[in-house]
Amino acid sequence: MRRSVLIATTIGSVAVCAGSALAAPTGSRSVAMTYTLATSAAAPTGTVMCCGVGIDNSRFGMVWAATHAGDRTVSVRIADHEIGSVAAIVEATTNNSWTRLGTICGSSSKPFTLGRHVTGVLVRPAYGICGTSASAPTSGTVTFRFNR
Repeated sequence: MRRSVLIATTIGSVAVCAGSALAAPTGSRSVAMTYTLATSAAAPTGTVMCCGVGIDNSRFGMVWAATHAGDRTVSVRIADHEIGSVAAIVEATTNNSWTRLGTICGSSSKPFTLGRHVTGVLVRPAYGICGTSASAPTSGTVTFRFNR
């Protein structure tokens, strides 16, 4: 009897340790970046995207944040200094290509899922409609919240 209790306890301990080792990593991190102006437009029927450029640590028309190994989702919030919530196009980048994740108005309603080979997340502030108001970005802050 004593031997079977010891064996059961040992097997139970090994199962708990193995389960902990296989659990997904936890944690999150936030990245805040500023933008100036918009070079894209968003409408209920689609989007029109144009260029964006970064010069001397200033970003015009876009903001990009690198992903880290293990990042699984990202939530995005954009706050314009002049008018508050504005529209934005959110994309995942992989090397030299990108995939549209969605369009937001102020913030993402739920986290966007990041693919395995995603190297960054690109946000393009956009002219158009945000909720019931006009979206005319001037300058502001984009906050990325990456989750593992």
